[in-house]
Amino acid sequence: MLFLVKQKDGTKPQNCSIIKENVTTEFSLYNKNVPDWLADLNPKRFVTILLDNVLQNKVEAYDFFDKKKKLTVDEIKSNMGECVKLYSVENPKTESYDTLRINNKMDLDEIKSLIFVEDWYIDWQTLAIYKVIKSVAPVRVYTSSHNGEEDEIEKKIAFFVNFKSTK
Repeated sequence: MLFLVKQKDGTKPQNCSIIKENVTTEFSLYNKNVPDWLADLNPKRFVTILLDNVLQNKVEAYDFFDKKKKLTVDEIKSNMGECVKLYSVENPKTESYDTLRINNKMDLDEIKSLIFVEDWYIDWQTLAIYKVIKSVAPVRVYTSSHNGEEDEIEKKIAFFVNFKSTK
């Protein structure tokens, strides 16, 4: 288990009714207007722990848009930007072409936000609202160029992790 915030008995909050299931929100990790209660959050540490658990197969990672598709470690690494690029470069001395190989590694600084999927509950007696986090997904923001065109900023949901059922 990565992180778990739950009620004492691990179920939905008592005496509460569901307001909405599967509420999806994106939370920026590097917001300049961070609320006081998040001042001690270390986004890089959180993402590192999440990614380490996924890459070591301690938790299963899935495709965000095909929730039933479990991702392999290689697919996760690729989604996180790890790849090998081959370029054909002309050698001026020999006038032949050489292959230049560039190994791109994952860059955790590219994870700029997290997507949370939550269930929202309300206690009608106190009007307190409770959120139960069901899953989390890191969002990678990076630049890429296609066919020699100008670099574009792209966003990619690298994977998502389901937490244990809390219902």
